[in-house]
Amino acid sequence: MTLHILARLLSLSAASYQLAAALHGYVWPKIFWDFATKSLDPLVRPVPVLQTANFLSALAAFLWEWPHPIASRLRCHQLDLFHVVGLLSAAVPALLLYQGTNAAVYYVIAAVVYTKASKGEPKPPGPRAGRLNRPGPPILIPVGRRRGVLRGMSPRPPSRVYIMLRTARNSSHTT
Repeated sequence: MTLHILARLLSLSAASYQLAAALHGYVWPKIFWDFATKSLDPLVRPVPVLQTANFLSALAAFLWEWPHPIASRLRCHQLDLFHVVGLLSAAVPALLLYQGTNAAVYYVIAAVVYTKASKGEPKPPGPRAGRLNRPGPPILIPVGRRRGVLRGMSPRPPSRVYIMLRTARNSSHTT
């Protein structure tokens, strides 16, 4: 497994953890740093500012790491510096929320892995690049039974008749 793929999987895991932490933060609002100061409590109650910031940054991290094929061809998406800056900026609200501290640690680890991956190896193509036009496995659809001459009185059992469709990978329609 290349380091880019490992960093991508780490950041997707961190984003899912941060999304769950934001949803839990709506039910049980708590600042991680409340043992040091109570001045940050207005960020979580009565208006859930920090939970909403965590929710939006988790969605942004999901969209950044699992992009549309057109977005994955953009130059800013191919640079690892943007990945590192985005991950560290998503880690800031996760670090403030009590339920999101593990996500912040995962984001920092993913940023370190992205930095290490940018030093040595070339980046692999995007998650969906180059797979859209290759033919996928055929789909067999049963359409009926083939019977003998005397309508079911043949010595061999009836066999299925199939229509074979060729599909393109990752497409929702058949050709």
